[in-house]
Amino acid sequence: MALHRQQPGNGLDRAAFESSELSRARSLLDVLATSAIDVRAGVDGALLDRERAIRARLADKDVAQRRARDNGDTAAAAAFAREIDELARSLQVAESQIIAPSPPRVECEPAPADESGG
Repeated sequence: MALHRQQPGNGLDRAAFESSELSRARSLLDVLATSAIDVRAGVDGALLDRERAIRARLADKDVAQRRARDNGDTAAAAAFAREIDELARSLQVAESQIIAPSPPRVECEPAPADESGG
């Protein structure tokens, strides 16, 4: 902030804020990556199958779009891009349905009673 006060027009306050938020986001991702919460536990198998199928179709369409682009077929590449967008929206819906049923539960055990009486 001292640099911002010295050079207020350089956007250093915004850069510091963005850096701070990026650091917080990385920390959250680290926590989530190391947590033992399985958001798919107990989810309907048909919904998980649908998610997998959409992911597979997305991968196939992505490969087809790249090939079309490499071959200079811009019309086909654009058509694949539209299909990819539609599949991405479908995947978002499926993922939200997987995550939505119930928030993760944390099992807590009561703290042991203080035997000293205080």
